[in-house]
Amino acid sequence: MINILLPTDFSETSKNAIIYATKLYPNKPCNFFIVFINSNGLQYFQKPVHLLGTNLLVEKSSISVDEMLLELETDLKTLPTLHKNHQLSVFQIKNTFLNSIRNLINTHKIDLILMGTKGASTLKELFMGSSTGDVITKVECNVLAIPNKVSFKRFTTVVFATDLTLDYPDKIYENLKNFLDSKEIDIHLLHVSYPNKTLTNKQNLNKAAIIDRLSNLFNKTVNFSTVYHKNVEDAIRIFSQSVHANLIVMVSKNYGFFQKQFLDTTVEEVGFETKIPLLSLQS
Repeated sequence: MINILLPTDFSETSKNAIIYATKLYPNKPCNFFIVFINSNGLQYFQKPVHLLGTNLLVEKSSISVDEMLLELETDLKTLPTLHKNHQLSVFQIKNTFLNSIRNLINTHKIDLILMGTKGASTLKELFMGSSTGDVITKVECNVLAIPNKVSFKRFTTVVFATDLTLDYPDKIYENLKNFLDSKEIDIHLLHVSYPNKTLTNKQNLNKAAIIDRLSNLFNKTVNFSTVYHKNVEDAIRIFSQSVHANLIVMVSKNYGFFQKQFLDTTVEEVGFETKIPLLSLQS
């Protein structure tokens, strides 16, 4: 049984992520825990005043959180992608966001957190203070971030971005193997470096070890590329688009390196829009 946590704020982005989750494991038993984290103690969602005609204002009635959860649960149970071995639990928690996520991981033995992203860039969101970014960088659980309006497609081309400073423990490879279908997958190991900078001896050893593990795990040739660029995010975007990737994978221990590179640029300089899901693996 796979336990998947799906935080919701009742937005279209979070609903899209829930639908995506039901398509991710169509033939495997899954528990979907769909939770609204009520960190402000809300009882009602206030509706805005609407303009009708030229000068008539009508305020729609507020809807309670419980009513919205019930409506969401009712809608989800009618999804054609909801398999008979998929179990839904829809509820709310009144607590701070990150504490709630951590408690749910322990209580329900969560294997994967799946969240939608609203921002212009999934990668940029990692370090811009979003809820998804906070979960990825501050919570010990694998996270799949789904950009807004992205529809589900089987992962066939994966970019594994790494700074090559570490050889990863078995847990990383096991999680990746459980997540991907080895029969259809092409894997690109990507290292981003500043211009004129060469790999250290340690990085070369780690490169060889990672390629060997991935090749044996998936019984595939692993493509290795180094992209020389002053901006990591641009490099990952350009390379991922060039190979038509539909999944980017990063490991949590690399975030110190990547974060430092992202923060070297301004928001305006990294304003691209990505349609590639991002899998964050915890080591």
